[in-house]
Amino acid sequence: MRIATNIYLLYIFLNSILFSTDVTFSVDMSNTPAHPDGVYIVGGNQYLVNEEQNEDNPPTGWLLQDDDGDDIWQVVVPIPFGETVQYKFRNGPCDNWDNCGAIFEDALQDCGVGEWYDRQITIDQEGQMSADLFCFNICEVGECGAPPETVPITFYVDMEITGANSSGVYLVGGSSYLQGPTGIAMSDDDGDQIWEVTVELPPGSYTFKFRNGYCDSWNSCPQNFWEDFEGECGVGEWGDRTVTVEDQSFSYGPYCFDFCQQGECQPDVPIDVQWQVQLEGDQLEEALSCGMNIYGNFNGFDYFVNPYEMDYQGNGIFTLDETFTSGEELLYKYAICSGVNATTESNEGVGGCGTAFGGECGTTNANWRHQSVPYTPTTFDLDYFNQCPGYARVSFNVDMNNQAVSGAGVCIAGGTMPGGPEGTQMCDLDGDGIYTTILPFPYDTHQTYKFVNGCGDTWENEGFELVPDACSEGEWNDRYVDVYEDNQYVGHVFGVCDDILDNDYISPSNYSLNEIYPNPFNPITEINFSNEFFGNISIKVYDLQGKLVSILSDKYFQPGEHSIVWDAHNLSSGSYIIRMQSSNFESSQLVTLIK
Repeated sequence: MRIATNIYLLYIFLNSILFSTDVTFSVDMSNTPAHPDGVYIVGGNQYLVNEEQNEDNPPTGWLLQDDDGDDIWQVVVPIPFGETVQYKFRNGPCDNWDNCGAIFEDALQDCGVGEWYDRQITIDQEGQMSADLFCFNICEVGECGAPPETVPITFYVDMEITGANSSGVYLVGGSSYLQGPTGIAMSDDDGDQIWEVTVELPPGSYTFKFRNGYCDSWNSCPQNFWEDFEGECGVGEWGDRTVTVEDQSFSYGPYCFDFCQQGECQPDVPIDVQWQVQLEGDQLEEALSCGMNIYGNFNGFDYFVNPYEMDYQGNGIFTLDETFTSGEELLYKYAICSGVNATTESNEGVGGCGTAFGGECGTTNANWRHQSVPYTPTTFDLDYFNQCPGYARVSFNVDMNNQAVSGAGVCIAGGTMPGGPEGTQMCDLDGDGIYTTILPFPYDTHQTYKFVNGCGDTWENEGFELVPDACSEGEWNDRYVDVYEDNQYVGHVFGVCDDILDNDYISPSNYSLNEIYPNPFNPITEINFSNEFFGNISIKVYDLQGKLVSILSDKYFQPGEHSIVWDAHNLSSGSYIIRMQSSNFESSQLVTLIK
């Protein structure tokens, strides 16, 4: 059977060579400046996905040429006679579909086919043929006409509240005129925090956002670079701003960055906020008897004499309405009763919802809940008394004994970490060379990060560790962790793949829990692992709440490679954690059971 399959594939390959048509594709770039690295044609099919015509390789497309400098770019592509293919022209190089710094044609809605409005051609001639010549991003056949008339539109954004990123402020849209994903740099020549740029735009509607910081692709930016409108005034999938251009120049804005209402930023304005907390059982009965209170930095952390009393709304929920100043940082906890009879939330109860994470070394104190007062009236998310069901604390640890530690300190930053390139400071309070910080994240989330030897405020900081491919992922080779339990421990040696455990033992690289396969699975999957020394190895399954579901192994193994089959037919669909432990090694993987 395998021989027959190979013969058939060889036949298809030879047939495509012997009976292919050399198709000349042409595009006129006279109205769109060609990218310095060239113009490309690319399609999701085998023949146009790349010059190797191999769908297993990245979608780099085919590079066109303009040998005579007339702005007509061409390339010849062999495609089998009778095939119908879809394609677009792309202004610039790229090796993926979704995170591309180049400009794809995006105005073919009137002539394109399929979900992405592609151009389409059927190869109906043998030997040689020429596809229609198109102007880039224009449906009509033929060379480009006169460039469309444009009008100058000036965009303004006020950065007073957010503060401008050191790498600049940008106007970014998917249209080629707005040069996404890099965008158009704005300027603030007079230093008044109002940034502006004037763009020549032809009549039409455009969607865009202001972005606080430089990025060269759609997905490489930290989320906090982008506007995320309060009030939900954005349009489309990404919540963009929109502007319609007719035949006259005008100014857009100013708008305060990340705000819907037109006008400059209004810092330090009174804002109405509402807290809400839920209790149940005996705690609810006690609160109904002697009162439910909130206290914090707004009342001198006083739960004894003058806490703020909350109102009962039913269903175990108490609320408090107060007015604070926009931008104010609120630290607080809840208390049942007051004075000597008060029952206050504990540091452990507040858990991952609190603030006793990171910050200056040696200043750890009470674990307070935290809210920032926004710039519009708001109701804070519902809290649960002395609980934090949504967030887990993750202890990050890095062994710096193999490094000369910078005077600027050690930080964790990048990826999905808070604080952008600055990140969070890590501390070595006991002087053992292992730096630590604790950060809260939602359960069942995937986090990425790097350690930094020499904290800084730019992505160009040379202190970011260079992580090997074997223990990193993504464009920037970030470390990664799946958050599945409170007080989760994560430890690494700076710049290498070796782990450190809770007892500071460095795990040997030849202990391993291999990639579990299949994953997702139904209902059987195979777990392969290896160990260097004779010893006890436990392999256990937990649900995402940390509850033990099954013990797959808890016995002694000889050194070598081993395999265990897990049959989960008696469990429901969902995600589970498989954890391997020995005396000097620990590793976990997230798997998904689908029934």
